[in-house]
Amino acid sequence: MFTYHGRWRLRVIGNDAAYPQRVVLGGSVARVIPGEIGQDEVLGGSEWTLRMEHHDGSRWKRSVRVSRQHTTGDGNRPRHVIFGKDTFDFDTDPNDLVLCLDEIATEPFAAEGLPVPSEDLLGVRIRNTGFEAFGYDAVVDISSAGRARLAEYGVLVHDEWPPAVLRSTGQEILDGAVSVPPLEVGEAAAVYFPVDATRAKQGFPAVEFELRRESDGRVLTSRCTATITVHEAPAHRPDPAPTPALPPLTSQVHGYRGETASE
Repeated sequence: MFTYHGRWRLRVIGNDAAYPQRVVLGGSVARVIPGEIGQDEVLGGSEWTLRMEHHDGSRWKRSVRVSRQHTTGDGNRPRHVIFGKDTFDFDTDPNDLVLCLDEIATEPFAAEGLPVPSEDLLGVRIRNTGFEAFGYDAVVDISSAGRARLAEYGVLVHDEWPPAVLRSTGQEILDGAVSVPPLEVGEAAAVYFPVDATRAKQGFPAVEFELRRESDGRVLTSRCTATITVHEAPAHRPDPAPTPALPPLTSQVHGYRGETASE
């Protein structure tokens, strides 16, 4: 039996058996897949197990031997080829059931820039796009690359959090990063960072964010980028063009033809 984490594509690529075959999945993915060539499934869970079984006419039994070959597939992602031998009663070739599993790259979160609420805050919406819920341990920060990118546009990220900012946003800080509230898959929450944008230049930089969380006892770090709208700081905005001066008003006396002035 093998243990997996995350999302994988499972394909049945070989079956040279006298007995019916099947793949039994347990843990966070509980299902049974027929061991027929052409079966193609996408599986995902925090932790799940895989075993091979055959039916010898009396009941389902585990294969007597299962081996796994590690290689790489498309995009240099991990690929596992699993060979199953149901019984040695007929032959010794380990090809009664052959599976191919390809790991699917899954970004656990996505970030979307929010309208600037003030010149002191930078907002971003964090969405859980992975395969498991975020607990209370998930935190997000602007990466070093993201801070450097913002600095190119005159926006400096503060490492110190004024108490007033924490009160107004209702956020908590853990190890210098913003605590993300628990999020189920597909849910999102807004987080804010204190910045100095008094010298900001207008633009739309792609800023990298970093998410850290625990999964199955491991600390995972993931990164993604979001386009942030930076507005020109008032001090850097060009002065409006002066209003053209109107010509001075002058009094004019009009005489009318055919009239004479009296003395």
